[in-house]
Amino acid sequence: MWLRETTREDLNATSSAGLWFGAPAVAFAISTAPPGQCVQALEQLDAAVIRLTRRQLHAVDART
Repeated sequence: MWLRETTREDLNATSSAGLWFGAPAVAFAISTAPPGQCVQALEQLDAAVIRLTRRQLHAVDART
């Protein structure tokens, strides 16, 4: 499955990542898979997206 191949290497979870690039994009794509598939990859991607979101929120707070 090509989604598994996509998650074999580290994905971008920096501030340049988003819906069309990096961990958030792959997490979104995997979320369309049938339930029960890619569970471990989705858990790891969810954690990466949560960390990315928290970093971005802290950056916004720092600017205000």
